[in-house]
Amino acid sequence: MYTIAVKEIKFLGNALDNIRGFSSSVKQDIGYQLELVQHGAEPKDAKPMPSIGSG
Repeated sequence: MYTIAVKEIKFLGNALDNIRGFSSSVKQDIGYQLELVQHGAEPKDAKPMPSIGSG
């Protein structure tokens, strides 16, 4: 049996507190998008940022 490693999420500063202040539907979408990233997928609305670099 294989176990897929899930990436840890670390919130910086007051980011988590800010997210907690959003409506339930927004928090649900944020959670879903973060779960995609944790499993190695890209969020549905990801955009390339060439000024930051590849990856």
